[in-house]
Amino acid sequence: MTLATTLIAGLSALSTSVPAPSLVMPELALLLAKQQARLILVARKREALKAVKARCLAYTPFCEILQADVTNENQVNEAAAKAIALYGHIDVLVNQATDGS
Repeated sequence: MTLATTLIAGLSALSTSVPAPSLVMPELALLLAKQQARLILVARKREALKAVKARCLAYTPFCEILQADVTNENQVNEAAAKAIALYGHIDVLVNQATDGS
């Protein structure tokens, strides 16, 4: 077990805009999965989320997806509540979401 795995394993990490190909989020999600983090991946596009989840599941059994538009406050609150319901808390929040402009 590496130092990174020791530090990250078991942490609950919520990442937004995960499937966006121009962003670093798919690779970051995969890196966290390799370190055994418990992932919650959030984005608008469910099919793209499923593709990233499939890659992450090769390394960790703990990977959930939540479809939400982070420019919508109600959807953000709902996603946060679901994430906490899944893992009890959120240790790491990585947000690279934009409003598309």
